Amino acid sequence: MTKDETIIILEFYRVIDKDIKLYSEKIKDIEDKYYSLSSRSVVGGSGDKYRISDPTSKKALSIPKHISEERKELTQTVESLCKLKNEIGAEINALKYIHKYIILKFYIEKQKWLYISTHLNYSERQCKNIRNIALAKLSKQFEANKAIKKYKYPN
Repeated sequence: MTKDETIIILEFYRVIDKDIKLYSEKIKDIEDKYYSLSSRSVVGGSGDKYRISDPTSKKALSIPKHISEERKELTQTVESLCKLKNEIGAEINALKYIHKYIILKFYIEKQKWLYISTHLNYSERQCKNIRNIALAKLSKQFEANKAIKKYKYPN
C-alpha cells in the first residue's frame, strides 16, 4: 500500500463518525416514517387497544419492499463502517507512542507542525521524519489487514 493510500485511509478515519451518524439518522427517519405505525400494538397498555386486526388496515401498514431493502443496506453500511473504524483504530493503536501521537495529531486532529513539535520537544523536521516512518509502518499494517485493504474509500 502506498503512502498516499494510507493518507486517504487516515483522512477517511477522521470523518467516519460523521458518516456513521448520517446513515444512522437515515435509518431512524425510515423507522420513524414506516415502522412506528406497525409497532403500535406493542405500545398500548393492554395490547388489545391498538391491535390491528382488519386485513385492509394491515395491508395499508405494510412496508414497501424497497424501503425494507434500503433500511437493510443502510444498517449493513453502518455495521461495516463501525467495523472499519475499529480496525483502523486498532492498527493506529499498535504503533509506538511517538508515531501514534504524530499520526493522530496531524491527520486526525489536523494540528500544525509547530504545535506537534512543541509538545514533543522535537524539531518540525524531526517530527516530519517520524511521520514518514509511521506512515510506512501503517502502510504495511493496512496492507496486511483484509478489512482495511478491501474497503472502497472515497477520493
